[in-house]
Amino acid sequence: MIRLTLALLLLLCCGCGYQVPGQGDALPGDVQVLYLPLFVNETTKPRLENALTDAVAEALGRLPGVRISADKDTSDAVLEGRVLSYATSAIAYDQADKIREYQSRLSTEVKLRRVEDGRLLWQGRLERKEPFLANIDKTAQNDLEELAIAEINRRMADDLLFRLLADF
Repeated sequence: MIRLTLALLLLLCCGCGYQVPGQGDALPGDVQVLYLPLFVNETTKPRLENALTDAVAEALGRLPGVRISADKDTSDAVLEGRVLSYATSAIAYDQADKIREYQSRLSTEVKLRRVEDGRLLWQGRLERKEPFLANIDKTAQNDLEELAIAEINRRMADDLLFRLLADF
């Protein structure tokens, strides 16, 4: 009985190396060194591009086989992004018909291009929404909106990473 248990444990430890598609750590085109310029902000909301670029850099930094370079010429590929739109809208009201909750929505377009020949390796659009509570204090309202934007950026960066790694 002990031998059978040890044999089963050994088999479990060895495994077959099977991996679920889209769960690897390699970018399309076997990109290992990536140049990540600041995303372009096409909205009227300032600084969206800074926070989103930072969130994407942080997400990419979790990949063991990928290094972000400050030099485009020594990189395998460039990950370019554009913030296409940002909007905030009321989504819930109280009995007095006053706004109780808002929702922020951010959409982007991202392209991964090989530096050597400019070939498009991947392209996609992403959109994320995040609710936040209304507040009669304008400063507190702005702080809640900024927290919602930070959460959108974090989730959008994770979505981007998942889609870049997915087998298509």
